[in-house]
Amino acid sequence: MHLSSTGLRGWSLALLVGLGLGLTPLAAGAAPTPDETSKSTATTTAAAGYADGKGRFANPGVVHDGRKWVMLSTGSWSTTGRIAVADQAGGPWRKLGRKLLTRRPAWASRQNHSVWAPSIVRADDGGYVIYYAAVVKGTSKRRCIGTAHADGSTGPFVPNDRPIACWSGSGTNPFDAVKPESSNFSLIDATPARVGSQLVLTYKTSRGYRSSTGKQMWHTTTRMVRLNSNNPARTVANPRNADGGSVKIADADHRYIEENPVMVKRKGRYTLFTSFGWYGTCDYYTRYRQNSSLWYGWLKKSPTRLSTPGGTCGTGNAHVVRGLPKGSWRIFYNGHISDVRRSPFTLYVGRMTWNNGKPSVPGRL
Repeated sequence: MHLSSTGLRGWSLALLVGLGLGLTPLAAGAAPTPDETSKSTATTTAAAGYADGKGRFANPGVVHDGRKWVMLSTGSWSTTGRIAVADQAGGPWRKLGRKLLTRRPAWASRQNHSVWAPSIVRADDGGYVIYYAAVVKGTSKRRCIGTAHADGSTGPFVPNDRPIACWSGSGTNPFDAVKPESSNFSLIDATPARVGSQLVLTYKTSRGYRSSTGKQMWHTTTRMVRLNSNNPARTVANPRNADGGSVKIADADHRYIEENPVMVKRKGRYTLFTSFGWYGTCDYYTRYRQNSSLWYGWLKKSPTRLSTPGGTCGTGNAHVVRGLPKGSWRIFYNGHISDVRRSPFTLYVGRMTWNNGKPSVPGRL
């Protein structure tokens, strides 16, 4: 999500909390970390139906490690409460007393420790890699996509000192260097996904500008890279770019922002979920595009609004994952019950069904 002052989805202690849900694929069979229970705090939030919001699971990035559900959320990497676990997708969720990162990444700001929309994936070697947007050292607001690794699904996550994606000229030596569009150009909302035999990462770029009539506008793109399955902190060649450079799969100029990209594959069809609208209002929701090709033809596809249960609005930041029992699908998203123009901290977990290949959410867990 974004803050109106920057056009970015995200989090700030002094301002609103922007929420973005990274969608993470289902991971299989990993042993729990030794202290996953002993270090948990007493904070528990039931995700079924309407949660009271005090759990503040902003921008949930979710994975199942074969034993339990793990959720990461927006916040500061140097404070606790960004990692939560649950036996069932519908909760209750238990926040762990562990910091998200063991230290500051070398490329990131010394002053601003906030990380936006963290997400997680299991590597082929059994370890885990997380992705997050952090402020680049020497800037006040501009963010890039960092990574960290751990043996277990709940960390401790050790940051890598080379970001996976950033703008060229940033001085960070990213694996994926994107040409900057302006002095306020940023990269956020990174989400990994296993799609068939490939592991990919989608993320958003954004630039704010004024139209010829003085209206605030945003240019946002969704980009995708292919990841090394054994070491998902690195990119590899894809069918479009031999050097592993990102491929643009969505491109929008609008007074609203498109963000939080999530890619899934089901029965040979690829579905790209994004959030669209103005964060913090009821005019913010999840939509999707579908394509028969993973790497070609996306820019010609038109989005469709995703149907979700009533009783809440501002239902963006969705993270779609394969669920339990096998063959089911789950959607984790934030929302609020009225157009209060505030950050929707509340976590909802819904059942996703596919009718003639089209996704919908008929109810919540």
